[in-house]
Amino acid sequence: MLGRALLRRVAPAWAGALACLAPATLPGQAENFSNPAAAPPSSPYGPNEDFSGSPLGSLGGLRPWLVKRGITLSGIYTGEVVGNVRGGLRRGVVAEGLLELDVDADLAKLAGWTGASLHAGAFWIHGASPSQKLVGDLGVLSSIDAYDTVRLAEWWFQQNLFGDKLSLKAGQFFIDNEFAYTNYGNLFATSSFGAFSLFGLNYPFPSTYPIAAPAVRLLYQPTPEWLFRVAAFAGSTLAEDRNTTSFPRFSARDGALFLGEATWRLHPPEKSSGLHGTYKLGVIFHSHYAGQLNANPDSLDRSIWSVYVAADQQVWRRLREHGTKQAGGKAPSLGVFVRLGVAPRDVAFVHRYAEGGFNYNGLIAGRNEDVLGLGVTHSEFSPTARRASVLGGGPAWRRETQVELTYRVALKDWWTLQPSLRYIVNPGGTGARDAVVLALRTTAVF
Repeated sequence: MLGRALLRRVAPAWAGALACLAPATLPGQAENFSNPAAAPPSSPYGPNEDFSGSPLGSLGGLRPWLVKRGITLSGIYTGEVVGNVRGGLRRGVVAEGLLELDVDADLAKLAGWTGASLHAGAFWIHGASPSQKLVGDLGVLSSIDAYDTVRLAEWWFQQNLFGDKLSLKAGQFFIDNEFAYTNYGNLFATSSFGAFSLFGLNYPFPSTYPIAAPAVRLLYQPTPEWLFRVAAFAGSTLAEDRNTTSFPRFSARDGALFLGEATWRLHPPEKSSGLHGTYKLGVIFHSHYAGQLNANPDSLDRSIWSVYVAADQQVWRRLREHGTKQAGGKAPSLGVFVRLGVAPRDVAFVHRYAEGGFNYNGLIAGRNEDVLGLGVTHSEFSPTARRASVLGGGPAWRRETQVELTYRVALKDWWTLQPSLRYIVNPGGTGARDAVVLALRTTAVF
């Protein structure tokens, strides 16, 4: 039923996906509840609080009791109503939702194991797909769009060493919670701002929402400014309607997916009060897939690689007199982001990708936690795949662009409301009528 059903119609060996940011485990990682697929940090309300800020409270004192022993129970619910008012496949309105429940264990508190932690989570995914039902886009219009099911999310063990400079992680987790994400891009509800189309449309069912693959990741942070990651993932998760549990799966025919990324941080918040920035350079390599990697017929029984760069940069922040930050939450600020990627046109389906935009928080006086954002994603489809498709009587894929204007309102510490306007140019990449979409998303952390 989902956006991926539409994608399978175009290329039976790949699927779109999403999710943006990772939970904070080391200083170089991000923490943001607007991404429903990212696990919450160890305690959203603080380990010494009574959870009075949570809509579920302390559960009769159970949650504070567990936190003192190193165990945190938490979750996120994201619901969305999406309406297509012009273009695409048809006009109409659909609703969808995602419930994520998580358990985190600090093994230092629980068992005296310094630097070790465990995480496990599960999804309940429900509702109709706006991409499949209304728009026909390939970029996957909504970041919670997935096959309706109850399934495992992520589960992993992590060991931090040498004062958190080195971290080893093993289990099942999402690529885009570790690699290639942008912090400012996490605001947006369009899927491509998370798992960009170089992932979802080039590789055979990669480890992105809603299915994580078995993986191991090594992270090294020698200084606050520099961060290096490498990881190896199982080569394919299978399609969502075939792998409905997300249990571990290995197959020699699927090969393996390898990633490496170097990150440089300008004025890290823990070290400097300057305008913060993050700059990344990464590579992706799939060893070999015994089948068709994507919609490019030349990808049959091949390997494939991609290279990407990503950047977040705060360009302005309001200061009080004498140069001190505003008290009481975030200071009003403006940040910009960009992400670019390329893949070989002879084997890739998406051979060039670009996105960019901005976040502005504090647009309304006294509401510094609210965020206004404008973002654009653009996917260029391979001329090799286009020629082969046309010769076979199929669509002439060229390009697809998605624009999102959104405003996230912080109603409570745990509750946000986010209306958005989307404009999809050439949905599906085949000359379809441009679509105009209105959406309203709400997210609750508990």
